[in-house]
Amino acid sequence: MGRMSELDNLIKKIYQDNISGKLSDKHSDIMLQDFENEQNHLEAILKADKAEIEKTEDTVHNTERFLNLVRKHSDFSVLTPTLLNEFVDRILVHEGAGVGAKRTKEIEIYLNFIGKFIVPKEEKELSPEELEVKTKQELKRAKKRESGLRYANRVAEMTRHLVEKERLEKETQWQRKVQQISNEIREKVVSE
Repeated sequence: MGRMSELDNLIKKIYQDNISGKLSDKHSDIMLQDFENEQNHLEAILKADKAEIEKTEDTVHNTERFLNLVRKHSDFSVLTPTLLNEFVDRILVHEGAGVGAKRTKEIEIYLNFIGKFIVPKEEKELSPEELEVKTKQELKRAKKRESGLRYANRVAEMTRHLVEKERLEKETQWQRKVQQISNEIREKVVSE
């Protein structure tokens, strides 16, 4: 607040100097405008700083409340409804994305007093044995997928073949019927 008081005093001095004739109106206006601009700038900074302080105080207060809650519950081995209700504000479950083994669903967990909880991602380096097992599993899945596609293609081909065979049989039956009706008509015409 030191500079703000200093600016107030300078503005008063400018008015006094202007009234007494020591400072022209033109120079007085220029200096007043500069000091008022600086005051406005300092007030904006002060307002932003106050908001930041309030936000920090809220965060500190909420953190203290959360830590008190953690201290209250020393055993987290069993998740009870009471424990969940005290810690969890809300859980949002989003639409699923992807297909099969690659299907995922985003779940957001908001904890009381601290907001959205972000699970830290651990990049675990696999041992050679674990890497070999993972590779085998992926190969097995790929083979199973490929086998399923081959089976689906065979079934589709057999279905197409049966549908075509049925279509040809019906067409042949219709041709026979038409031929039979045609022969009957000829016989009637010839007999008359």
